[in-house]
Amino acid sequence: MTGVAGVYLTPLALSLGDPVPIDQLDDPGVSANLSALKAQGITTTRVSKAPTARLAADVTPRDLPFDAIVVCSETIEYGSSAEWVLRYRAETCIPGVRVLFVGGSMCANLAAGLDVATGLLASGDAQQVLLVTVDHAVPGGRHPRLSMTVFADGAASCVVTTVPAGPSFEVLHRVTRSWQQPVAGASEMAYARELLAATRSAVTGMVEPNEITHLLTPNYGNATCQLLALASGVPAERRYRGMAGNVGHCFAADTLLNLDHLTRGGTVANADTVLALMSSDNALSAVLLRYRG
Repeated sequence: MTGVAGVYLTPLALSLGDPVPIDQLDDPGVSANLSALKAQGITTTRVSKAPTARLAADVTPRDLPFDAIVVCSETIEYGSSAEWVLRYRAETCIPGVRVLFVGGSMCANLAAGLDVATGLLASGDAQQVLLVTVDHAVPGGRHPRLSMTVFADGAASCVVTTVPAGPSFEVLHRVTRSWQQPVAGASEMAYARELLAATRSAVTGMVEPNEITHLLTPNYGNATCQLLALASGVPAERRYRGMAGNVGHCFAADTLLNLDHLTRGGTVANADTVLALMSSDNALSAVLLRYRG
């Protein structure tokens, strides 16, 4: 999707569970893959007992004006997204702000939420949108079937606006490619082929790989991230490792976690370009950003 110049994204807040070494998890999938996970650089994840409505409320500021809030999640503890929004409103005490709930793209939900937020800005219905991602792993389900990583509990938020008040990332371009979700029993190799082909397709024509200063991949193990870098064409040394090792894969929040880490660490400079890749079992999104310090 093009035509998004003049839209800016500013990482705002994070709320992560407690750090837990992966060898202390009571999770059959993690235990069975413990050596491989550690070899791929995944050593710690985040575990929270808080419901997602509370985690989302923790990254929702009460002192900033928003015309709308877009929440991205696949975790519904209360039976329906409508009930979830009611709980979230009760937690935040901001009943007058419109809340839109986005799901279906799993760990690529941030890109879907950005599409919705940008649409609100383009329509004139909003000047400033709060975009929140939040998810919680299910018991015994911290090891995804098709990726070498460990799910983490947490939330992250950002401001999406046409009038940035400080340092921010300008959204230059965004593309999403989808495919049929793998059926039960599908091989990891078949999924990898789909993912890598989608990555090449999404990035081709968006930008010259040598123009990218930082490549952000999801918080997967090193081997998968290296394959994504190869498919994108971005030089391997420009891949930003970010928070994968000591956080794990925080669902759709990975990009916001790593953008925050990038800026707080002083690694990003004015006019740097960032290519953020987000993926799920059936989608790959690429978002091209430029830092405005």
